[in-house]
Amino acid sequence: MILTRLDALTVYRVHTPKWAFAPTSGAGAAQHGGRANRPGLAALSAVRTADPTGAGP
Repeated sequence: MILTRLDALTVYRVHTPKWAFAPTSGAGAAQHGGRANRPGLAALSAVRTADPTGAGP
């Protein structure tokens, strides 16, 4: 596991309306598991650019 401090970094995150009440909880990933976590482990995915091509700054 890599922990990173993101004080001065802006990141973007997309979530489904089902989790809109707690967009930074990681509860959906903990409930079902995902690409980077097993069930029971909360995780968040974020990107540094909102550009879908990834060509941002």
